[in-house]
Amino acid sequence: ERSDEASTARVVVDMSPIATGPDAGDWDALEYGDFASARGLPAFRLLSRITVQLGFEAVDTSAGPGDVATVFDGYVTAVEPVFGENRVPDSYLVLHCLDASCLMHLETVTRQWEDITDAQIAAELFGKYGFAATAGDSVQDGGLVRDAVAPGLAQRGTDAELLRVLARRNGFEWYVEPVDGPVQAGPHPGTGVVGHFHAPRVDAPEQPAL
Repeated sequence: ERSDEASTARVVVDMSPIATGPDAGDWDALEYGDFASARGLPAFRLLSRITVQLGFEAVDTSAGPGDVATVFDGYVTAVEPVFGENRVPDSYLVLHCLDASCLMHLETVTRQWEDITDAQIAAELFGKYGFAATAGDSVQDGGLVRDAVAPGLAQRGTDAELLRVLARRNGFEWYVEPVDGPVQAGPHPGTGVVGHFHAPRVDAPEQPAL
């Protein structure tokens, strides 16, 4: 988990050859099609959304999922199969994942920002991707007001690069993080991810000793 760059996750999945049927000999964790869907297996494709939760699973799930916390909500950015000498159980699949801010790196934008504060720019960019961003809470105003008469701010790069420039200019940090609570299903996390653009928060309560 990082505030100076994207948070990451590394997930290792067991992998073995399919024993019978028309797909016999293929590796189960690498299957994308009917085999995977019929067995409820995820399709580990690039940019597939992946959510990691830690906690205690409830015995009676009708009352809720139990005491769990979402620690990562992002996307698969690399899929690396590792084939062991003994095939099974030495083979596995490694998923390298970045948090949802990786969506802000996929497109280069050319735009002129005028008569708007850095905080308003940050809130608009977070909203562009569906991330929650609350003025005065997760987004802090640095006090700079851009005059429409004066030359504005020219953006020639990704939204993530622009946010990084604005954060450095204000002495801020910017990052995204998942919120506790139910996870929205689907390819996009939506407001289950909060965008942060504010001064470093050094007064947070200390975590208890393990």
